[in-house]
Amino acid sequence: FPPPRHPPVRLARGEKRGLMKKIKVLIVSPVAFVPDCQGSRRRVSQMVRVMEGFGFEVSFLFVRRDDQNDADAAGMSARVHGRFTELADRKKPGLSMPWFFKVRVASKLRLYRFCNIAHDAWYFDEVGRAVRQTVDAEQIDIVVVEYPFYTKALDGLTGVVKVVDMHDVFADRYKEFLRNGKKPFPWYSVSPLGETRAIGRADIVLAIQDGDAAVFRSYGHPGVLTLSFAPKPACQSKSASSSRLRICFLGTGNFFNIRALEHYLQII
Repeated sequence: FPPPRHPPVRLARGEKRGLMKKIKVLIVSPVAFVPDCQGSRRRVSQMVRVMEGFGFEVSFLFVRRDDQNDADAAGMSARVHGRFTELADRKKPGLSMPWFFKVRVASKLRLYRFCNIAHDAWYFDEVGRAVRQTVDAEQIDIVVVEYPFYTKALDGLTGVVKVVDMHDVFADRYKEFLRNGKKPFPWYSVSPLGETRAIGRADIVLAIQDGDAAVFRSYGHPGVLTLSFAPKPACQSKSASSSRLRICFLGTGNFFNIRALEHYLQII
């Protein structure tokens, strides 16, 4: 990683051998990485592998949302050698409608400009407290937040490199669905200002594609990097010598996955 805008504290050297202290990373995620059966989960799994590949010590803070019922907490804990914490999702108290209900109503009534949710919509105070406690207790050097919706947990942290792994561009995402003849619900969309504020909390912003990175740079952020995801096949296809290429597509059956596959098949 390049140097952050606010450099972390200098790492101490080992007393016996004069070696640098092992860098410690905390990954905060609402998405599990065991089992890694979806694209978002494989991305988080990739992040764990990348950090471990650098020789870093990885801790994982998992915020279990309703759509993560099949997450294997024991498997994730074993994967990071017990440096694993789980929080149950919390709903904010108050009389305001939950964000998902608001978006659903706005989508049904075609009031699409109200389909953007707050960039802190998923955040609750226990997340920030758990992050601060882990940073202090384990002397964390790098904090990585998956998605922009928990970046508020980065506020107030000092002496660490703060990273947000964006997964996608969420600014006015509902317009992309409208352009494709689909209603925005139940997909996540935020305002450009909200996305700008979310990534502004981080020293480094990770994008999956160069096009996404260009959008984040257009907000004026100086620390945008592209970390693409292209898994390497575990073994060579048996039909590699055949003149006819065989493709197996594995993914969730959402609209954009289907459209992307159809487009790919058309152009080849």
